[in-house]
Amino acid sequence: MLQKADPEPAATTVCTLFEGNDLPGVCALANSLVESGFTGVFAPGTRRGAAWVEPLREIVAKAQAHPDVRFEVELHEFDTEMHLTNYKPWLMKHVFDARPPSADADRDAVLYFDPDIVLGVGWHFFDNWVQNGVALAADLNWFMPHDYPHRHVWRDHARALGFEPDRELDLFFNGGFCGVTRPNAAFLDTWITLIESAAEAAGGLDVFRAKRRDAPFQSANQDTLNVAAMCWPGRLSTVGPDGMAFAPGYHPMGHALGRPKPWTRNYTMTALRGKKPRVVDSLYWKVADGPFEMYSPGRVRRKRLDLSFGKAVSRLLGSS
Repeated sequence: MLQKADPEPAATTVCTLFEGNDLPGVCALANSLVESGFTGVFAPGTRRGAAWVEPLREIVAKAQAHPDVRFEVELHEFDTEMHLTNYKPWLMKHVFDARPPSADADRDAVLYFDPDIVLGVGWHFFDNWVQNGVALAADLNWFMPHDYPHRHVWRDHARALGFEPDRELDLFFNGGFCGVTRPNAAFLDTWITLIESAAEAAGGLDVFRAKRRDAPFQSANQDTLNVAAMCWPGRLSTVGPDGMAFAPGYHPMGHALGRPKPWTRNYTMTALRGKKPRVVDSLYWKVADGPFEMYSPGRVRRKRLDLSFGKAVSRLLGSS
């Protein structure tokens, strides 16, 4: 008797957007995907013809010959004048549109991670996360009550566009991560419409942040992501600030907000100034010697030693 073939697995893509100074972060994100057991497609996106494209291609070509790398890599290049942080839903939508539905299309998923994020747990956590609704993670400044002044402005703005912002949320989500399945891809259309509509209020889409936090639209991509969550009629699947290692708890990923990034930080000196290494710093250097290679083995050993010294100094000083 012939055995029935296993069904084709759902198509899952992890994507990110980066400029040249983010290349070490892209490699660490890819290495953490290897560590997590991810088996889909990794799709970094950047500006067409940028100087850092060829170095990345060389790193990818070498990595894909490594037996531990079980996913494909597809580099996406774009012509856009936007600051890339605002281009996230366009990239995610492009990935869905470019790939035909799998045999298990309802489970097809696209997950966006900023290039300064490193995964800290197995991929099964993220797969379960996104399959239960639009996946979002709370920001460092995570608490924004549902009746916060900005939310009233956002509701009026969304209603003027024909949306129904009826979901009452107290979590404020970070724009560095979002995951959707194919049945929830309309969330991306809502997010795109809101970004375009907020361009003038946010001071333009070619900048990261042009406004202060007292403006209702300080960050075109992050504030509108939160408005889209208020408007979304389907399920959300959310985690608190511990989800990006902004707070104690379970850390499925670490997000290196601000600068210096883990790849430029001097941990001993920073500890002497009273700041201890973060969870994301440990996650970054844990995978820095993975198949997507940015550094020599000696450089990785020295930075891990620097990180250990930084932790020891912080314990001695009682740094926060």
